[in-house]
Amino acid sequence: SKIGTSNVPVLVKLINSFCISALLYNLEVFDLNKSTLNSLNFALNRMYMKIFKTSNVDIIQYSLYNFGQLPVDLLLLLRKCKYFNNLLKKRDNILFLSLSNVIIHEKDVLFNRWFTLGDNLQYPCKRDAWTIFSSRINDLNV
Repeated sequence: SKIGTSNVPVLVKLINSFCISALLYNLEVFDLNKSTLNSLNFALNRMYMKIFKTSNVDIIQYSLYNFGQLPVDLLLLLRKCKYFNNLLKKRDNILFLSLSNVIIHEKDVLFNRWFTLGDNLQYPCKRDAWTIFSSRINDLNV
């Protein structure tokens, strides 16, 4: 109950700095299904519902957009892309040598998933993530 009386921009920044990073820590190595991603989003949305004093998820998404916070699903995709790129850079690594075909295949699948999220997307980056998120916001009825 006291969370709603605090400074909202400070709370959102603290959540982004500590909670989101802790929540997503090492999740890029897992292939999360839609149900698990929904559970992660549900936990965060419930916290934001208390902060923004609303039960409307569209309002929460719009507020996060205005506060400069990307949704969890896009953050996780960006982290996975970075993870696979780092694996591919370490070609002398024993893991890469033994699993190179699997790593390349998983990276290709991930990039194909990225390109299906919007039109004219380039290499997965925050700029394109913001393009995807802004198109989602434009589709909302807020």
